[in-house]
Amino acid sequence: MVCKKCGEDKEERCFPYKRNTCRECRCNNSKIKRNIGKEFINTFKHETGCSSCKETNPVVLEFHHTHDKEYKVSRMIELPIQKIKEEMSKCIVLCANCHRILHHNEKRAASEGKEAAQATGAERSLRSPVTLMHSDLEEALPLEEA
Repeated sequence: MVCKKCGEDKEERCFPYKRNTCRECRCNNSKIKRNIGKEFINTFKHETGCSSCKETNPVVLEFHHTHDKEYKVSRMIELPIQKIKEEMSKCIVLCANCHRILHHNEKRAASEGKEAAQATGAERSLRSPVTLMHSDLEEALPLEEA
């Protein structure tokens, strides 16, 4: 068979699932897509920096979903850039330390809320997790103004 991408005549076993593109070209294409996605995400993280402490090293920066999480952004590197942008729009960028503090405070606040509700016998009426996350972040880590 002849590969549609590289034009080389190869054995049929080189074409997985009876496709028109050989295994080697398919792997190279996936690597290119991954590299483009990684570069886009890392550039965004570097330019945005941590929402709390302004750290800009993409190695320590993470995406924190504030609402409607569909995917982990780091797992989307082979998807189209537009799809990555849509998911990133639901996030804030935080360094690993600030992200851990935010989640710690969120869990602590939820735990304290449960204890208070049980003690009074009232129904569980906690604020939404998104509200908790952002108010806890502001309390624990005052956001610097630009």
